Amino acid sequence: WDSNPFSVYSHAEQVYIEPYPGPGPRHQLSSGGGTYPVWGPDGDEVFYLDGARSRMMRAAVRRAPEITIGAPEALFTFDSISWFELSPDGEHFVFLQPGSEAQPITQLRVVTDWFTELEHLVSTD
Repeated sequence: WDSNPFSVYSHAEQVYIEPYPGPGPRHQLSSGGGTYPVWGPDGDEVFYLDGARSRMMRAAVRRAPEITIGAPEALFTFDSISWFELSPDGEHFVFLQPGSEAQPITQLRVVTDWFTELEHLVSTD
């Protein structure tokens, strides 16, 4: 959320919110640990990972007239997530999950003018 005057960040496996660029008090948002906080698109909620319990969390945040943080709620559990991002509409998540067997990259193919190649491949002529 581009004009949000507050920063959310993770420190010592907890999630905090504080005025940006400051000064102002720091408020703990997570209650049982958390990492990778992300603002929701409307700036009224924060999503984060509770990796210790394998849960995606959400906490409502009211910023005016003063900071009020709702009780964090678990949205769902997961097996293993190392990173996530929220879609611009706030309706979907994208996850990065570590693979069970990492394969080394041995080949890289660079395609220039790929749109022309795509048009050729899907041509209905």
